[in-house]
Amino acid sequence: MSNIKLQLETHKYDGVIGEIYHQLVQKDRDNEFMSFDESIHLIKTWIDQSPIKDKTHIMNTIHLLTHDRSKNYDHANRINVEELLPRVMNIVKNFDTSGIDLFLQNLGEISELGPCPQGRTTRLLGFYIPYIA
Repeated sequence: MSNIKLQLETHKYDGVIGEIYHQLVQKDRDNEFMSFDESIHLIKTWIDQSPIKDKTHIMNTIHLLTHDRSKNYDHANRINVEELLPRVMNIVKNFDTSGIDLFLQNLGEISELGPCPQGRTTRLLGFYIPYIA
């Protein structure tokens, strides 16, 4: 599983990555996670501290994740962003500032390139699968 490399075309993974994710959740089940809302709060703190000049897409993604919650569930892969994001944050919170900025930029791609449920989950999984697999 650790050799999995996610591509930019998120719909290529429809119905494929759900099983991988659920296997990794079992491997990661004993860890403690912050809540979805706590995760969003921490991301907002990082956005405020980030030297990224244009944060528009990142802020748009935060708005989508918190106000368009019906699309936080990826039916094709049976993954809920509200469960996945805290798992991802458990990893990203240990990154240095350049890693956190990379994560923020990837979040921005959700609103810019893939606000659909699969676009949300696939981009977040890029920060989960390599660290748990």
